[in-house]
Amino acid sequence: MVLFGGIMRRREERRVAKAEAEGRAIGFAIGIAQERAKWQGWNQRRLEAKAEGRPFNEPPPSAPPSKNKPEVS
Repeated sequence: MVLFGGIMRRREERRVAKAEAEGRAIGFAIGIAQERAKWQGWNQRRLEAKAEGRPFNEPPPSAPPSKNKPEVS
């Protein structure tokens, strides 16, 4: 019985590890798709502003938000 319990425990550990890996892969793919959508939207707005001759000063999606503090050099 002890041997059987060890075998079942290892199977369960492998199932859990596989499910966790699949979950991480799905989350990673979703994150990449969301980031790509942000960049595509930003670029579309940038191109529209350029075509219309309007200034475009929106920071790219990966730029950190401004703290409204002057930078110290």
